[in-house]
Amino acid sequence: MTVGTSSRCGSSRDFDSKELHPGVKKNVNNSAAKSDPWTVACSVLLALLWILVLIVFLTPEATNGHGIEHATVRHMDQGGDGPQRHEAVFVTGCLLGSTMIALFVGLLAWSTMREPCRASADQGAASESAGHLACFLVGGLLFEAVFGMLCYSYWVSLTDPTADFVGPFPPGVSWMLFGVWLFPAFFVVLYVVSYHRWILPPENVQRFAELVSRTAGPNDSDAVNN
Repeated sequence: MTVGTSSRCGSSRDFDSKELHPGVKKNVNNSAAKSDPWTVACSVLLALLWILVLIVFLTPEATNGHGIEHATVRHMDQGGDGPQRHEAVFVTGCLLGSTMIALFVGLLAWSTMREPCRASADQGAASESAGHLACFLVGGLLFEAVFGMLCYSYWVSLTDPTADFVGPFPPGVSWMLFGVWLFPAFFVVLYVVSYHRWILPPENVQRFAELVSRTAGPNDSDAVNN
């Protein structure tokens, strides 16, 4: 019985399972998982998210935070002083949104980062990985910049209610609708354009067919090949 170790390359090395003691193998895998920088980074971001959520929950509620009775319109409340209601949680809210974006982009990058389809690492492999990471890094920074403009424009609208509209909406709403909501299309384009390189390359398809053919019966093997 053999156990195959493979990345995106079809030419993986096969090891006899008798050569590796189960305990030793388990320790090696655990050691590799603990040292994985992606695991560490995402764990830090998750911990930061929880810390920020707890800060928001523990922040005392602002006076008239749920609104006050409208002076002329019955059955309707008005917000009152905007900066006063948002001052205690504005920075924390911005940090929370920024951290969520970082985690979102990080998980996308982590899930698509694989070893290049080569038998050994070479200059081309390193260049491809660097370019791959750069696409997500640029996208993440632009996403953060768009969200930062949303936060800034919203705060300006609170302190200056006479701020000009951007298109048919106030600046903060426009940044939300046309910036934050639409920007993930950048990553959709990356997914579509690089699907056969990052998500399911031909080498993986071939490798999968080979693994199935080893374990499947004659009829199943023919179905996979067809």
